[in-house]
Amino acid sequence: RIPQFTAAAAAVIAVLFVAWAQLTFVQPTFADIVRPLMTAETLVYDFITGPEDSGTVMHDIVKGNRIRRTVSNLPDVTMVLDPENARMLHLDDKEKKAIYFDLKGPLQLGTAEFLKFVRQTIRQVQIRQEPEFAPVNLGIREMDGRKVVGYAAGTDQRVEIWADVKTSLPIKIILGIGPNITTLKNFEFDVPVEDALVSMDVPAGFTLEETKMDLS
Repeated sequence: RIPQFTAAAAAVIAVLFVAWAQLTFVQPTFADIVRPLMTAETLVYDFITGPEDSGTVMHDIVKGNRIRRTVSNLPDVTMVLDPENARMLHLDDKEKKAIYFDLKGPLQLGTAEFLKFVRQTIRQVQIRQEPEFAPVNLGIREMDGRKVVGYAAGTDQRVEIWADVKTSLPIKIILGIGPNITTLKNFEFDVPVEDALVSMDVPAGFTLEETKMDLS
């Protein structure tokens, strides 16, 4: 009778555990998964223009209002952008040359407003009452070996966000404006970023070249 009782007890425990898991597991909400994007002090991500598997990849390290950027089709170039002061430090890592560029104009605005654009787009989704802007739960699926939950909002201007169901941290954002698609992925939030990485000073070993070229 003892083995029978043990088996019965185990079955009851298993049923109770399944019921408890179903009751206590709550999918992250849209507000949960966008919170790190709105509050992070530092942010690292890849920004892909065009097809995700073949588009140009910009790797950004953001601290405060400065961005350290490398681009997949410019392997020997590093850029440090200071949109607030409309300047860019262009570093030729192969030739060890440094050039300052003036960013005044549309490029300054576009660079300075990029993260604001992402955040404002998300914020508008949260506050707008139109049905087409209401976040739609896309369900749970496997992505890069992890279970993720997705939300989408908008039509012509569409944002789609996928986050890890365990941590609620975003792992992919797809922005669509008409036919144009861009993807943000490989996020790191609030990671240590040394000030030297986003410094506008010419690094040791680099020669500063004078130029009259500006990007306005």
